Order: sequence, then structure tokens, then C-alpha cells
Amino acid sequence: MKKWCMILTITLGILLCACQQKTVQETTPAPETEPAEEPDAPVPYGETVTFSGYQLQDGVPAAITASMKIDGVLRGEEAYAALLESDPQLAPPEEGKEYIVVTVQVSYEEGEADELQMYENIASLPSASRYFAMSGSYENAENLTASLPDSIYNCVIKAGESAEGRAAFLHGTGENEPLIFAGFEQVLRFSLAS
Repeated sequence: MKKWCMILTITLGILLCACQQKTVQETTPAPETEPAEEPDAPVPYGETVTFSGYQLQDGVPAAITASMKIDGVLRGEEAYAALLESDPQLAPPEEGKEYIVVTVQVSYEEGEADELQMYENIASLPSASRYFAMSGSYENAENLTASLPDSIYNCVIKAGESAEGRAAFLHGTGENEPLIFAGFEQVLRFSLAS
């Protein structure tokens, strides 16, 4: 009996050591030949991203494929001057803050929806949600963007066509957070640094 217990103990010990060694080998990453790209890296400035999603049409989700890119960025005094053209009563930014105006180009590649509608809607339903945001913005972008004659939220785009519009924000001076677009069941991040 002692002999069998000893054999069983040795066998279990060997099996446990083999399992542990295999686990260590599986969890040890292989050396990389190239640095891994950051999974949540924003779309680089000026580059176009194409995506598929859904837009509500008469309460029914309609599949769409669209593309989007950042086509221009105004900061500080330039952005304030652009906003003053539309709203001469706009107060200058407080110390430590600046205005930013972003030009966005949107193309409706194809889809089931009659047209792509770029209205602003912060909704809980992903296919109804549609807005631009910056994580560091201190003021409501809707009010600033609404004052622009070429607001991105006024764009209606037919299949095969493109449109360009602008969104405006007030945020901390020198902050380089990305522009976020949430809509068509997507969340995209765009770098504003050229």
C-alpha cells in the first residue's frame, strides 16, 4: 500500500510540474518584432476612416456605410475669430481656456437609408445617437456649434455624396484630447494634432 501511495504521489507531482511549466510557457509572450499599435489609438489627423452601422429610418434600423475625416482645426484666436463672425456677442474664453473649431468631412458611401442625417442627438439608443464631443470641453458644444453657419449638425447627405461641416468647443488651452464621434452604433476617436 505504501508503495502505491508513493507511486501515486510521484506521478501527481510530475503531472503538476508539467502543467505548471506549460502554463508558464503559454503565458510568456513571444518577443515582438514590431511595437504593437495601441488598440484605442485615435484616427490620425487627415486620415479617412470608413465604418458600417445603422441609422433609424421611420423607427427601423437601416444599414449604412459612411466615411469620415478631420479636414481642419482652428484653435485659440483663429477659432474665436471664426465664431465671432457668426455670434458677435460671444464672450472671449476665460483664462486657461480656448475655443476650437473642427471641420469634419462626412461621406455616405452606401446603405439602406434614404440619406445620412447628421443632426445632434445624445440618446441611449446607439442607432439614434449622433454627436461630437471632446473629453475636456467645459461648455455645451451644441450652443457653440449651432452658431456656425456650416454646422455639422445641419448636414443631410444622400448616398454617394459628401458634405463638410464644423463643430465648436471650449476646452483647456493646449489640451490635445481627441474628437469623439458617437453615432450609427459607432464610437470613433480622431486626433486633432497635425
